[in-house]
Amino acid sequence: MSATHNSSLRGLSEDCEINHHVAMMATSSNRGRFVMVAIVITSILILIGYRNSQQDGWTNSRLRLAQIALECRIFELNPEDRMAIQERAKKCLDGDVERVNLAGKWAAKRRLRDEDMIKQRIHILEEIQVDRIYTMQIPFLNVHFDVNDLGLLSGITLNVLVAMLLFALSREHENLFLALWKVRDYQKIEYPEEDASIDSETPEKADCKAAAATAEGTKPDLKEIEKEIDRYGASKANLLYHCLAMGQTFCKPPTLARWNKRLMGNLLAKVLMFLPFAVQALFTLYDWDTREFGLLLNQGSTKIVLAVESLSLLTLLALCSGCVIYWHSMEKRWRTTFFRINPSIKADIAPPAWIYWVSILESSQRIRRTRRR
Repeated sequence: MSATHNSSLRGLSEDCEINHHVAMMATSSNRGRFVMVAIVITSILILIGYRNSQQDGWTNSRLRLAQIALECRIFELNPEDRMAIQERAKKCLDGDVERVNLAGKWAAKRRLRDEDMIKQRIHILEEIQVDRIYTMQIPFLNVHFDVNDLGLLSGITLNVLVAMLLFALSREHENLFLALWKVRDYQKIEYPEEDASIDSETPEKADCKAAAATAEGTKPDLKEIEKEIDRYGASKANLLYHCLAMGQTFCKPPTLARWNKRLMGNLLAKVLMFLPFAVQALFTLYDWDTREFGLLLNQGSTKIVLAVESLSLLTLLALCSGCVIYWHSMEKRWRTTFFRINPSIKADIAPPAWIYWVSILESSQRIRRTRRR
């Protein structure tokens, strides 16, 4: 009776321990996930502000067409009279017939038939340009700033967010190490006789063995592998490992369902980590190219903005690189632990192709059979 009671208490304690590891790992993953989403949203908003402020932005393009229509008095011409359009283009736009023609089509579609209507449209577009493009607003705070400060503010904001992501990933990396350590402990307790052989097996060695097996033309016995998967898959080590893996979103740890390397998903996550650096690089290069205009307006502010943007670009490169290093290390830990607790799965045994995994091919074949009937 006492032995049964002690075993039940031990089992309850292990279950609580598994739940604790899963909960802590989920908290760490959620923290990094939320910061990552905030970085992506912030980068997109900054890119929208940058795009709208360009000369070829939609509002600026409309305003330019309206100004051409007014300058060339396009409303006095017949859109079908090409000779008259060419003559007017020579007088007001140095013979740029295409722009005059575009301005005429734009005015015709907007039904701007006289000078007053075009001037009213220009006034509306200029108000939009000043209030919404050249003067921007921080969401939820109702704080306005000039578009020339967008690069400076974006550099500071993205640096803060990426630094938070780096801290979150460093904590997640440490928690992952501790949680996977417990996974390996369960493996040693359940399969002590195989621990030495499992210890010597790594994903890199498995890949080498797979390449050798492929060169020799040998194929694994799938039935034996299925038996081994059933044997190891019911272990507590696999239970804890897969509970931890289920909480991952951007990271793609191998599982008993899909254990191959998913290069596209992992590569996309790493590219997203460098998105803030790419956004800041775009701003910094553009501001350096157009610094002459800024120096005409305000020399002191222009020099400060360029200095802060350049420094922010360098710090973002360092922070983003640190995030990718942590990410790569976590991917390696996931893969190493998976092959350790599932020694029967080798790299030469590919899981079902993605098209079968999502049942696309089976569904299409089923539809064809139905049509034939």
